[in-house]
Amino acid sequence: MSDETTLFQRDPFADGTIDDPLVEIRTYNGTSNNLTPERTTYGASGEPFLRLYPPEYEDGENTPAGVGNRQPIPIYTQEEVDRLAALGRTVVPNSDPSIDAPFLELNPPDRPSPRVVSNVLSDQDGQSIPNSRFLTDLSWSFGQFVNHDIDLALEGFEETNPNRDLSFPIDIPVDDPDFGENTSGARPNNQFAFERDAVASGTGVNDVPGTGVNRITAWLDLSTVYGSHVEIARELRSNTDGKLRVTPTETGDLLPANSPSPTREGKPISQPGAFQEVGFATGDERVNENNSLAAQHTLWVRNHNRLAEELAQVHPDWTDEQLFQQARQLNIAQYQNIVFSEWLPSLLGENNPNSLRSYEGYDDTLDPQTSNVFVTASLRIGHTLVSPTILRLDENGEVDPRGNISFFRNFNAPDVTEGEDLDVLFRGLASKFSQNVDTKVADDLRNALPDFIGATPIPLGAVGFDLASANVQRGRDRGISDYNQLRRTLAEQYPELGIRPVTSFAEITSDPELQAALETVYGTVEDIDPWIGLLIEDPVPGSSFGATQGAIFREQFERIRHADRFWFDRNLENGGFFTSEEIATIRDTSFSDILRRNTKIQDIQDNPFVLMSLGKDDTEEMNGGVGEDSMLGMGGDDRIFAAAGDDAIAGNQGNDDLEGGLGNDLLMGGKAFDRLTGGEGNDILNGDCDGDTLMGGAGADTFAFGREGVTFEALGIDSIEDFVSGEDSIELSVEMFVLPQGTVTVETVDGNADRSEASIVFDRSTGALFYNPNGADLGFDSGGQFATLQPGLTLSEGDVRVV
Repeated sequence: MSDETTLFQRDPFADGTIDDPLVEIRTYNGTSNNLTPERTTYGASGEPFLRLYPPEYEDGENTPAGVGNRQPIPIYTQEEVDRLAALGRTVVPNSDPSIDAPFLELNPPDRPSPRVVSNVLSDQDGQSIPNSRFLTDLSWSFGQFVNHDIDLALEGFEETNPNRDLSFPIDIPVDDPDFGENTSGARPNNQFAFERDAVASGTGVNDVPGTGVNRITAWLDLSTVYGSHVEIARELRSNTDGKLRVTPTETGDLLPANSPSPTREGKPISQPGAFQEVGFATGDERVNENNSLAAQHTLWVRNHNRLAEELAQVHPDWTDEQLFQQARQLNIAQYQNIVFSEWLPSLLGENNPNSLRSYEGYDDTLDPQTSNVFVTASLRIGHTLVSPTILRLDENGEVDPRGNISFFRNFNAPDVTEGEDLDVLFRGLASKFSQNVDTKVADDLRNALPDFIGATPIPLGAVGFDLASANVQRGRDRGISDYNQLRRTLAEQYPELGIRPVTSFAEITSDPELQAALETVYGTVEDIDPWIGLLIEDPVPGSSFGATQGAIFREQFERIRHADRFWFDRNLENGGFFTSEEIATIRDTSFSDILRRNTKIQDIQDNPFVLMSLGKDDTEEMNGGVGEDSMLGMGGDDRIFAAAGDDAIAGNQGNDDLEGGLGNDLLMGGKAFDRLTGGEGNDILNGDCDGDTLMGGAGADTFAFGREGVTFEALGIDSIEDFVSGEDSIELSVEMFVLPQGTVTVETVDGNADRSEASIVFDRSTGALFYNPNGADLGFDSGGQFATLQPGLTLSEGDVRVV
């Protein structure tokens, strides 16, 4: 765990860093981050989302794309013209100078119902599709928390234009297996009720495209904790020792109970609904949506209060306001670092075209506001990552007595009643693979989500609402460019990315079945809904995202970072608020550090967003959690501790120290002189090259020797310190240990081991274990000693096997 001491020593109120609080402390509503007079509302709550791509409304201002009396669709290639003509569609040369395409498709068919899109492309059919890049459930849990920090759309019922029709229902096929007219889930008029989002005043009329409004700040400023309005912030503070209000329990603090008093426009802080009576209050009204989200909010409130305590010990003369604001500043900085150093790299990958670029300093010309396409399509990747079950695990990796959590059953009713609930939740989130990044959505979210307009979760087994359909419909509601138009715009704005419009479905995905499904649903590459296109495209190697999704995702977060005057990486000497030493300390803070400091969790992998960790080429310490971890040390003399769970860890190069902990673990030493300790459980230990020290610990352990590509001479002589005959076993690789008799023969001798004809000879007087490849009492030829066990043992054929 990193050392935070540096963060508490300096007094920014005395050294002039914070001289004018109105300028040098973040406002809650995000205003005045940018001090340029005409830009003071950049990133503020209540501002319109940015429209960085051409709007796609049928009438150019309000009517959703693909809904009746459709305008001609621009067609850009002769290949697409020929393909559409073969389908009986009408394509003509374009004579409209305002449209840059050479052809137009006349009278295009309506876009398919979002429910049809969902049934064909998003049906997971009850299957689990584990993440191919080893991402954990924490990736979507923290991702939802980040999402709620930068995006909350003004809803239709808050619409200022009384003449705008807000009803935008989703048609359900009559033969739909879950919601068709002859099923128990049948809906009135064969439709899901769906309401359009509100648009900013003056948009959606008079040839001005409708643009949604962001009710919260666009900054990564933990508005989820502190609120986006000063009235909310005041209610959340304890006004003592710089802390936020909490509900104490015997096992740790929880969030305060939801207050019935009005805070924002007459509405309570937390989300209205059946759980409101006992819900939590915090900076964002969506806190009570699910268990993991409530846990995230609680964690960062705890971290604020812990920071305030640390500051108070060093600065006993500070006021409540000073303690609060500096704790807030530090809390936000640690959070920003985790977003950029762990969460985003886990999704975007590293050393590939999608990877984040380095911080280049503050740029006051940039507007951080989240873009329409980002919040409506790109950021909704989390819906495909969500697992239907959230694990609850104790410190040994065993399921909590209350059992695991159904995501569906706890929607809008989080089961967090004791402080220790965070411990079992976060262990579970960090111990299981998330679902894969694709268009597939877990059945609970696609068929059983409670209606957005309802208040009470529906009974188990009943059907509800389709989140995948809602994602598609929301894109049409907001007038988001279709997938190929996004690529066309990116090609114009960022030609260096190499992204170009596609001319066939095969250019989007290499999967023939998905190509056929796209053609069945859409018929043309020029009409694909953005949420579908961004998720279905082939990922960039080393990334969870395709090129289009990666470009949109990276651009948004980098713009937020560079537009933020308070960004933690901005050095004090360059107008920032932290010294170089403080910035280095913040960069050393990981999500696992936040967990260890604010919960009772100690055994957690260093990067809990993934279950497979790769080390670096220098010496380091790597830690696993209670799940099934995979850790590879790479270079340097590493210490790798796996904790509970059935783990796979390898030291690779360097003199490494590997510990399996609880569970049935696989330990591989690699090159150089390593120490492997299995711990409890039935472990497999392979020192690999050179002379290693092996200790199995409790359980029936296997000590393995040899693998493909390694010579006998490279093995060295390993020391097995606790071999138990009849319980443990020695496993020899058939590629290395060639048996002249065809089967392994074992003999225990007292001296003169080279006189034995057995293939494996154990000298109990010295503990030396030999390989005899010639099967005769003529010495060991190309074999020899490969291990040392405790003297005095007796080995037999039952202790050794060749595989």
